[in-house]
Amino acid sequence: MKKPYIISFANSKGGVAKTTSCIAVGCALASAGYKTLLVDLDHQGNLSDDVGRGDEDYTITDLFEDPKFDTNKLVYTALDGETVIPNLDVIPADITLAVEARSAERFRHRLNILDEGLARLKTVYDFILID
Repeated sequence: MKKPYIISFANSKGGVAKTTSCIAVGCALASAGYKTLLVDLDHQGNLSDDVGRGDEDYTITDLFEDPKFDTNKLVYTALDGETVIPNLDVIPADITLAVEARSAERFRHRLNILDEGLARLKTVYDFILID
C-alpha cells in the first residue's frame, strides 16, 4: 500500500498564513484529483471552521485523549457552504485541544499518537496536510 505524502505547515509565530496555506494547498491538490486529508492541530480550529467543520461530534482531541480511538470516526468531508469539496477530508480541532495540549505526559508522545492514529485510517490518501 502506498504511503501518503505528509506535509506540515508549522511556525511558532501566529498570523503567518499557516492555515490559509494549508487550505489553499489542500484545495489545489484535491482539485487536481488527489485524495487529500487536512488535519487541524490548532485549538482555535480555524481550519476546521473554514472547511465547514467547526462543530463536530469528534475532533483530534479524542485521539490524544485515547490513543486507541478509532481515527476513522474523526474524518469528515470538507464543505464549501453546503457543497462537498471532492477529494478533500478534514480531521477537525476545537478549543478542547488547548486543555489536552497541557498534558505533559501525553505531550511527549503526541507525534507517535498522531502517526499511529493516521496509520489506522481506512481511506487511502495521497496527501495528508497538517496545520
